[in-house]
Amino acid sequence: MPIMNIRLLRLASNALPIGSFAHSQGIESASQQGLVSDEESVCLWLEGVYRAGLGKTELPILKGLYGAWSDGGDLKIAHLNTLMLAGRETKELWLEDQRLGAALKKILDEDAPLFRQAVLNGPQSLVSQWARAAVMWRIDENAMVQAFAFSWLENACLACAKLLPMGQRQVHHVMNHMFDVINEAEIPAFVEDQWGPSLPGLAMLSSQHEHQQNRLFLS
Repeated sequence: MPIMNIRLLRLASNALPIGSFAHSQGIESASQQGLVSDEESVCLWLEGVYRAGLGKTELPILKGLYGAWSDGGDLKIAHLNTLMLAGRETKELWLEDQRLGAALKKILDEDAPLFRQAVLNGPQSLVSQWARAAVMWRIDENAMVQAFAFSWLENACLACAKLLPMGQRQVHHVMNHMFDVINEAEIPAFVEDQWGPSLPGLAMLSSQHEHQQNRLFLS
């Protein structure tokens, strides 16, 4: 197997030590309020988050960052990184992005100490470091985007399995449904004046989650 494929699997794996398992991205709050409770409601929730959120926010800017890292566009990298963090609508989502980005940056700095560490100063978004990893490890752009979507989906399904009465079979059904959604959904090109989060309901749930007691997840 080519080394790039092994590194792609490493990047997409939830075993990558960046702490993604500690976050549910609003699912815990949605579960607390009864918005997700079974296989059907989870499918509807994740499809909505992907179509109106991930597919129009993280993935377009991830592609833009991939091009910036490939071309050596330091100013563009810094700008897109700042834009991504500014797009986080709650404190806990903002902190989550920074924590995951910082953890991935630490891994990449250890793997390739001379690979343009000085490009980014201050907080790092996850997508900025994910794109950096893909360029470092010579991962194809489309494969990088699919791996990011899979990593998000797997983590969301693991969160649902912990929070809801869902067994492995139900999680398998949810993932199959979302594979179809991801395959058919077109990722738009990044256009800054048309870019931005569009999930006010998720933002409200995330804000409420900040004050929720007896939490399993940080977000």
